[in-house]
Amino acid sequence: MVLARLRKMRSPYGDLDRGLHAIVIVAVDGVGKMLVAIDPYFPREFQPVNVSRDDFVAVWSGEVEFVEL
Repeated sequence: MVLARLRKMRSPYGDLDRGLHAIVIVAVDGVGKMLVAIDPYFPREFQPVNVSRDDFVAVWSGEVEFVEL
């Protein structure tokens, strides 16, 4: 979460903490450039969150773990 704090990511629920922050990727567009995710740090009215692959890498690179269920 260090990168998120450095990049000034904020939420109405408070700053991102040092603990784990989980999002659920629910879809990827047909060409793999956009991720569709559910993120608990965004208000309900802004869900799902659309994130470009480049933005995802810029924010979470090096601090991400993928779990496939």
